[in-house]
Amino acid sequence: MRVIEKTDIAVLEPMLCSIQAAIKILGRSERSIIDMIARGEIRAVKSDRRTLIVVQSMKDYVTSLPKARGTPNNRARGPLTHRPFSRALKAPRFAGLFFGQTRCTTEHEPTRVASFLEDGQWN
Repeated sequence: MRVIEKTDIAVLEPMLCSIQAAIKILGRSERSIIDMIARGEIRAVKSDRRTLIVVQSMKDYVTSLPKARGTPNNRARGPLTHRPFSRALKAPRFAGLFFGQTRCTTEHEPTRVASFLEDGQWN
């Protein structure tokens, strides 16, 4: 009797997968997968009531995609402190003006904001 080794067993690749599996494999939304089926970019079949995606059609779709082209970033970015409004965001009261507060908390607040913008010190 012959012993079967792991190297003798072929790995079976799935031929069909569910839409949920296709979402994870392709990294696209469910609506995108359904639209790709409707446009004929990937093939789907019905098994009973389930819609199953043909795995080979997903591979063909991925190989047909154009190559991504990036552009080099030639701008040198400094630390956050050298960007506009960075000092203002550090001040707790003034930062609220950027994030949704529409009115000042005291009557002297507009003067304090103006002086902060001038000298960077929160008085």
